[in-house]
Amino acid sequence: MLTAHSKKLPFAEIENSNLFEFSTKDYTLVLAGYPVLRAFTVSSDSDIWVEVYLQIDITKRIIFFSQINEKQNKKLKALKWEVSMVDDLFRETPDIYIKNLEGFFNTIPADISLAVMKYPDSHWQLIKAINFIGKDILSVMSTNPTLAYVIINMEKINSSFISYNEIELLKK
Repeated sequence: MLTAHSKKLPFAEIENSNLFEFSTKDYTLVLAGYPVLRAFTVSSDSDIWVEVYLQIDITKRIIFFSQINEKQNKKLKALKWEVSMVDDLFRETPDIYIKNLEGFFNTIPADISLAVMKYPDSHWQLIKAINFIGKDILSVMSTNPTLAYVIINMEKINSSFISYNEIELLKK
């Protein structure tokens, strides 16, 4: 199903060796490993790929979709089916699921995995921020883990402020 040369696919520019496909009879999930860290899904009765945002746990080496809080965001109600997607993927194709999951986690460099493991959550966001900001944030994570967590998760704390977009502030 994956053809990296097709312009219709949102992951066409990503090297095939860095793509991990998880399929069931109802849908396909494609994860792009580090440093890309993107995820896409498509229903089996559609050709419209949608980018999805996952949570990962580096320590347990698992992926899962964020739970949808319908009271906070009614627009996400339509995506509620995605919450059970990872369970379906494992149930329908356990061998492929485990192989691809290991392949995905093995793309993440060991120093980044070790730095991220000490945080209880936000592993996907932490790794994306490390990739975006650069390895300098790793030293902040080791010397002042609370500050690093706040910098990376500021959008969750206050959605009008995204501090890691201002990389120059971090370098001062």
